Amino acid sequence: MYFKPIITLFFIAFINQMVHSQAVDSTIFTTDKKPLLDPSAKKGGLLGGRVSTSGVPDVKETKEKVDKFKSETLPDLGLKVKQAKAAAKDFLKNKNEYEGIKMEKRIATFGNGNKQTTEEFHILKDDAEISMYARDLRWYDYQMQRTTTNAIKNIEESPILHGPYKRFVADELVEEGFYYLGTKHGRWERYGKEFDNDYVLLEKNYYIKGNPAESDITYYDAEKTKIKEIMPKQFGKITGDYFAYYITGNLQTEGHYDDGVKTGKWIEYYEFGNAGKRHKETMYQKDKFETGFESFVIREYDSKAQLIFENKEALKKMEAEN
Repeated sequence: MYFKPIITLFFIAFINQMVHSQAVDSTIFTTDKKPLLDPSAKKGGLLGGRVSTSGVPDVKETKEKVDKFKSETLPDLGLKVKQAKAAAKDFLKNKNEYEGIKMEKRIATFGNGNKQTTEEFHILKDDAEISMYARDLRWYDYQMQRTTTNAIKNIEESPILHGPYKRFVADELVEEGFYYLGTKHGRWERYGKEFDNDYVLLEKNYYIKGNPAESDITYYDAEKTKIKEIMPKQFGKITGDYFAYYITGNLQTEGHYDDGVKTGKWIEYYEFGNAGKRHKETMYQKDKFETGFESFVIREYDSKAQLIFENKEALKKMEAEN
């Protein structure tokens, strides 16, 4: 007579465990070197585990992925990265907001055949203050029916991305990450096929509100509200886009570093003027491997945007060499 109550209690505990496991949406994260979307599954399998013929996710595998994520250790990139990781975990608890800011889910599909692309993303539900230092804001273009980083003409008709993002090509997950008020934030991963046709993790990067997580950022004020310089760093090397600002927040200088070497075109701006007027354009070597290249000024403008110098001979020489 005692077996029936014991069996009943065991069955209730088992059911509660199944409900708890399925309540956690594990698609938000990748916990190993494979994408959460099973490449053999179609879009019905977005929970990231194997899907049975009835369309029900494999509960055991889903729970294992979530548990593995919880135990994963990220590289020590500082307090901000840890905060980004915590925010991603918090998203599991509240799917209607990210870092305390409300959002709405959207899906956009474009292209045909094996080039058909589907974007699963979120946009801001309410108005929010966008940082003046944010670069390459990503937003949804209703006319193009896809997300873009083109210049925004009308902010009221250009919903800013905020929250988890996934991009699929021909039903295969190729990129995933998070956006914070239009900028890449936290861990971003890109997937693809290698020579043996296996679907694998190709690239993983970490960002803090649009900048590489390792970047050295200096400020004008102790409160750290006015950025002075962003020195990009990836894997301990000075690599990426460089930015310097005036105390007013206007852009002063922008360029690119390749392993500590200035490369490509660098541009300096006047502090004031319409959208920041160009002052000087300087050309550096194309990459860190090029030797014997001497940088030179391409063009220079006065404060009224009038061209006062252009190095035509150097430009012709570069065109001939290329």
